[in-house]
Amino acid sequence: MIPYVGDLAKLGKFPKYLNMLENAINIAQESTAAAKMLQPIFLKLDKALDLLPDGAPAAVQEMRRLVKKFLHDFNVKPAKTAQLADISGRFDFPKRYRRGDYEYVEASGRLGVPGKVKKHRDTGAQRDVSSGTGDHAGHLIGNRFGGPGDARNLTQQNAYINSYARKGDQHWSGKGGSYLHLEDFWEEQLHKGVGIDVRLRDMFRPGADRPIGRLVEWTEIYPDGKSQKFTVDFLNAHTPNSRLKQGVPVPKYDQPAEVYGLDDYRK
Repeated sequence: MIPYVGDLAKLGKFPKYLNMLENAINIAQESTAAAKMLQPIFLKLDKALDLLPDGAPAAVQEMRRLVKKFLHDFNVKPAKTAQLADISGRFDFPKRYRRGDYEYVEASGRLGVPGKVKKHRDTGAQRDVSSGTGDHAGHLIGNRFGGPGDARNLTQQNAYINSYARKGDQHWSGKGGSYLHLEDFWEEQLHKGVGIDVRLRDMFRPGADRPIGRLVEWTEIYPDGKSQKFTVDFLNAHTPNSRLKQGVPVPKYDQPAEVYGLDDYRK
């Protein structure tokens, strides 16, 4: 019954399931044996429904209410902490490949809903990627969305694009955190019940360790089944710190990367 975490576009049958649930509860109220048999099923349903976005349709909210009422009425205690879904294996990471004049590292898949999926941050793997570079080890599939924590999901990323400009450097980076802003936007959409499929490609000069940009494509799948595609590209420019650490000369014209608002991401 329960769809992929973050995908509410397949919930057309939930009103039907709601009727089935109501019938099961009526049977349980009339039969002690049936109530006992249904208890473990309702426990599993309770955990599964909790993993769906908070902005789920009314039928899902009503199912949650009925399941919790059943557990309360029959004195069934749910687990104190629901086990979060591990979706790290559902993302694809093709081997680094060359196309034209550039090489690419790619990741793709359906993002999980933050707070509903297990995180996999690996600080050791992050140090291996970024130590001494002045960059961050940026995730392709963000940690909050259930992406794996190992090296295949990490590349050197401009620290200000990945997070925020440090104090004193805002004049160089504008507002900072432009990729972080996009991830925050995705999180907001996911909690509203919008499914998000992404394809992320970091672009390298042949043989280089540091990407020169990130190409982002994503599809938003809405609860009514409609969908829309978007793209945005990020320049992975050096920061003053990464230039210093990696011995990169400052160009004659060093202009800050422009930071776009959320409306611009959707154009």
